[in-house]
Amino acid sequence: MRYEFSGDNLQFANIIMSEGESLEVAPGSVAYSRGDLEVGKSGGGVLGGLKKAIGGSPLDTVSYGVKRGVGTIGLGGRLPGKMMDINVEGMGWVAQKDAFVASQPTVRIEQEYQKKLGSSFGEEGLVLAKFSGRGMLFLFSLGDYNVFALQKGEELTVATDRAVAWEASVKYRIEVDKDLKSTFRGKEGPFVTTLTGPGRAVVQSMSPQRMMEAFLPLLPEPEAR
Repeated sequence: MRYEFSGDNLQFANIIMSEGESLEVAPGSVAYSRGDLEVGKSGGGVLGGLKKAIGGSPLDTVSYGVKRGVGTIGLGGRLPGKMMDINVEGMGWVAQKDAFVASQPTVRIEQEYQKKLGSSFGEEGLVLAKFSGRGMLFLFSLGDYNVFALQKGEELTVATDRAVAWEASVKYRIEVDKDLKSTFRGKEGPFVTTLTGPGRAVVQSMSPQRMMEAFLPLLPEPEAR
C-alpha cells in the first residue's frame, strides 16, 4: 500500500493498493475510487464484521479491497481539516471516535472510554477508541493540528474537544476546569483533558462543537406560521 496527502485545509488521503490489499474505511469517507475494487463487509479478524460495537454505538467500517491490478481510493474528512498517518506497530494510539477515517485490517480497534460530558458532546458523550496491532491508521483533525512530544511526567492541559489523539503510553485525565467554571455560560463544563507523558499528543485547532457554536448565530430564524 502507498499513499499521499493532497490539498491544504480540505485534505485528501489518496490510497493506492495492489491486488489482495484492503483497507477498513469509515462510511462516507470515500470521495472517489478507481480500479477493480471489491466493497463489502469486513472479513472478520480484528473487527469481527462490518460494525465494531464501541460505546453502545457502532463504529462502522466498510472494507475496500483490490481484486485485480492496482486500485485507488480518495478519503476525505467530514469538515475542513487535515489527515494524519500513524503507524501503530510498537505503540498503540487513543483517539476520538469521530477522528477515525481508515486503517489497515491488521489494526485492532477497541473501545477505550465513554462518558456523558454535557449536551455539547451529543447523546453518546465523549467516545475514545484505542488502536493497536500493526499497520497504518488514518485519522482526521478539524482545522489544523499541533503534535507535542511529552517527556516522562510532563503534563499538557487541553480543552477536551480539541484533544484528538495521543499515544497509548500517555496517561489522561478528563475533568471540569474549575478555574474557568465560574466564567462558563453553559450548565456543564468546561472540560479539560490533562495528558501526562511520555509520548506524543495531537491537539486540533477546531472541533465540531465549536464550529456549531460559531455558525448557529448566523443561521436565519424560522419564520413564524
